[in-house]
Amino acid sequence: MKNKKVKAGEGSAAVVVKIGSLDELQTRVDAPLICQFAMDGDVIELVCKRVSFELSEQVRALENKVIPPFVEKRGDYDYFDLQYRARKELAKAQGRSLLIYFGCPVVSAKKPGLMNPVDIHKFVSSILSENILEFLAATIQGGGMGVVERTNFTSPSASEN
Repeated sequence: MKNKKVKAGEGSAAVVVKIGSLDELQTRVDAPLICQFAMDGDVIELVCKRVSFELSEQVRALENKVIPPFVEKRGDYDYFDLQYRARKELAKAQGRSLLIYFGCPVVSAKKPGLMNPVDIHKFVSSILSENILEFLAATIQGGGMGVVERTNFTSPSASEN
């Protein structure tokens, strides 16, 4: 199939690749994903994997398991309860740790075989810096993908520029 360059974002050009089959798309999804960041004047690259549907659902379930307390008097949930908020933040942190552990082979290779989210979080939060963990999680979760912007000539707001 013929590929052509198009403007994908400001200052960058991407190749348009027409996918002819689900297998072809799956091959691209399964390809290694590179997390790249600057550190001490060097550009660091780590090979990662895109988050799978199964892992994404596991992370979502972990976060959704935390429910705020119900206040009978108000007939509503208390989303400002400090214990609820602490449990919610812990669940988010554990979810991020799952993404990093299963999405970055160099991380899981350091301590292979972990399956329990609590153990994974304890391990992942004890290594590297917060910034690096954020870079890894963002790369894995974003998967190197984004929506390609198109010009909308029929939108009234598009003509205002």
